Amino acid sequence: MRLSTPLLKQHSLHIKRMKWLAMCRRRVQDDGTKAALEKSGITVYDALEVAKLPRFPPLGEQPVGDTISLDWELPLGPGHPDWQERTAKVYNQQSTLLEGLPQAQRLTRSIILGDLPQRLQQVIGKKEIVDQDLLVQRCVRQSGMMDATQVKLPHLPDPLVYGINKRREYGIPIDRKCMILTRGLLKLCSHALGDYPGLLKRITLHSAPLNLPLEQEGQLLICDISADSLLLSPWPLQPFIDVEEVEALSSAAQLPNLQPVHHTVSLRESNTYRPEFFFPVNRSAKQQYPHVIFLHNDYPYNENWTPELRLARPLMHCFAWALAFARHHSVKEKGGVLEEPLSLQCIHHNSQEFTFSCFQLNTLNIDGTEGIKNFYWTTPAMNIHDFCSYHDGRPVLKNYNPQVMQYFLAFFLDGNPPLQEPIKNKVNIEH
Repeated sequence: MRLSTPLLKQHSLHIKRMKWLAMCRRRVQDDGTKAALEKSGITVYDALEVAKLPRFPPLGEQPVGDTISLDWELPLGPGHPDWQERTAKVYNQQSTLLEGLPQAQRLTRSIILGDLPQRLQQVIGKKEIVDQDLLVQRCVRQSGMMDATQVKLPHLPDPLVYGINKRREYGIPIDRKCMILTRGLLKLCSHALGDYPGLLKRITLHSAPLNLPLEQEGQLLICDISADSLLLSPWPLQPFIDVEEVEALSSAAQLPNLQPVHHTVSLRESNTYRPEFFFPVNRSAKQQYPHVIFLHNDYPYNENWTPELRLARPLMHCFAWALAFARHHSVKEKGGVLEEPLSLQCIHHNSQEFTFSCFQLNTLNIDGTEGIKNFYWTTPAMNIHDFCSYHDGRPVLKNYNPQVMQYFLAFFLDGNPPLQEPIKNKVNIEH
C-alpha cells in the first residue's frame, strides 16, 4: 500500500465552531476607563444603545391596510424625490431603439456619410509603436484569460435549445474584460509620447456621467447616460467637414422615414427623472474638450440586444456629449447653427468586436427634417480576434487582427501635431 501524508486529521468545521464558542463567551474586562472618563465630566454611552437599529413590527402586529416602509426603499409614485409632474421620454444605458440606426438618425437629426472621414483614412496604419502587435496580443490575453477574477457567468441564450438549463461556467465577466482591454490599449498608445508631446496634457475619466434634458417637437427628452471612459484634451478636434460644405451636404441627403412608427416609440416614458443639466467637467478645467468616448457593450447575454441595435448606441452617445458640451460652454450659434462645428470620436466594443465612429455637431436644432443636419461616420464591426480562451487547459488566441489597433491608434493621435524638431537639451555654463 502506498503511504501518503495525512492532512486535516481533525474536522476543520468543528474546530471553527469551538473557536467561535470560546471567543463569544469572552467578557469585557473593566480597566477603569469608564470611571476615569466620568470623573473628568465626559458622558459614556452604551455602544448597544447607540447602534440600536429601528425595530419594525412583525407582519402579525401590522394593522390591516398599512404597509411596512423601509428607509432604503424609495416609493415609485409622487413620493419619490425625483418625481416630476411632466412626463418625459428617458434614454439611459439600458435603452434600445426599435429601428436601430435609422431611429437614432431621426432622434439626433444626423446623416451617415460613410465609414470614416478622409482625414482619418489617410493616417490609419501610418504610425506604429515599437512591437505593436506583440504588445496588443499581450493586452488581449490579459483581458480574456490571464485575469484572476473568476465569477459565475450568466446563461448564454441559445435559440435552438429552449427550456434546458445548461451548466453554468466560471470566468471573467464581460464588463471587466472591456475595462482591462480599454485601459491596456490606452497605455500602449501613450508610448507615442516621444513623437507627440501634446499627449502629456490629456486626461482620462472613467465612468463619466451625463444628464442632458432637451426638447424635440414639444416632447421632453432626458439623456441619462454614462461613458465608460472619456478622453479629454486641452484643445478641440478640428471639424471633419468645413463649414462651407455643411449646407451642401445637408441638403443633398434626407433623414430616414420611420412611418408609421414615431421616432420616440421605444423610449421609456417616466415621471421619475432628474431635470437638471449635468456635465462632469468644470468650465475652468484645462482639459475640457471631449476627444474620444469609449463605450463597453456589457449586455451580450441579452438576446434582444441585436447588432443593429448596437450600432445606434454610439450615435446617441456622441450626439448627447457634443450637445452637452455646446450647452455647457455656451458655444456661439446663429439660429441654432454653430459657427464652428464640434467634432467627436467614439470607440464601441465588447472586448472582441470593435466599432469606430465619428460625429460632427453642426446644429442645435433637432426639430423637423429640413435644414442643416449633423454628420456621422461609422465603420462595420471588426473583430480583434476570433477566439481568446482556454482550450484543453491551454491559453489560445486565434486570428488576431492588427487592423483594429491601427484604427485605435489613429483615433487616439488625431488632432495632435507630431514633433517637428527633436528636443535638444540646452546647458548654460556661467564662468
